[in-house]
Amino acid sequence: MGPNGFDMQRFARDGYPLIHPLWLVRGLSNNIIGFAAAIHDLQGVNANYCDGVNGGWNALREGALAVAEGRADWVVAGGADAWAAADGLLGEQACGDGAGFVVFRPGGPDVTSLLPAEGGMLDMEATGFLGAASGPVAFCRRWLNRQG
Repeated sequence: MGPNGFDMQRFARDGYPLIHPLWLVRGLSNNIIGFAAAIHDLQGVNANYCDGVNGGWNALREGALAVAEGRADWVVAGGADAWAAADGLLGEQACGDGAGFVVFRPGGPDVTSLLPAEGGMLDMEATGFLGAASGPVAFCRRWLNRQG
């Protein structure tokens, strides 16, 4: 019997079989948020949207709206994904891995017009398939085209 009544032998016998074999893999996407927050001393509410390509768009939409509505002083939002060598799964579509993050702050330009409607997607032909990073990459390209 260990501290606080924890029985390691009982856990090994009864509890270990209940742990999903991929428990660690399911939490890896939180590492990006966790490490970035620790390294840069980012504090406050954070979220991890694990819904594929829409994850990056959801992060951008929520971040831009949080700043526009005064719920945040500034926001780092974006997406990261690794789809390298997945072209066979996606019908020979060009795939890669990538990350794209932007910073939204009060007093900056209104960027909500650059975001698609909720659940809307842009054509990813120009970037290839980057998973959750597709949205932030497309957003930055829209921004650069608007500036030029």
